[in-house]
Amino acid sequence: MSQRGMAFSQRDPMQKQLSTRIEALLRDSEPGDVINIADYVSIDWDKLCMFYEATSYEDINKTLGFKWIPANGYVFSSQYLVFVDGDTVTMHLPLAAPCFYVGDTASGRCVARENAVFRVDSITLATGEGIRKYFSLQE
Repeated sequence: MSQRGMAFSQRDPMQKQLSTRIEALLRDSEPGDVINIADYVSIDWDKLCMFYEATSYEDINKTLGFKWIPANGYVFSSQYLVFVDGDTVTMHLPLAAPCFYVGDTASGRCVARENAVFRVDSITLATGEGIRKYFSLQE
């Protein structure tokens, strides 16, 4: 994997802090709670894009509307939140566990900052190990 490709999956201290904050927000919320991501993210952004694990770089770039990821060995192995300001990625967050549901789309989805509102939902795990909470995009 190229160095550039590796950089997408590594997290700097600011990314770690924000990822931890979002994961804690989910952990501490109850099903039915409504969360506006803009209330918790202080960086500049006007659009939030969300991508599921294994989304191709072609689909990511197409969904973003500009080239961000080169086609040279990038491996997409996490769910990602990508904060965009204009045509610039201001931050991307790899999330260890799937915790955002944005609909049945293989190519990802973007929403304007004012529409980045999520409801906390839950699902009972098939393994009988309890429930998993996740953020579901408000429609």
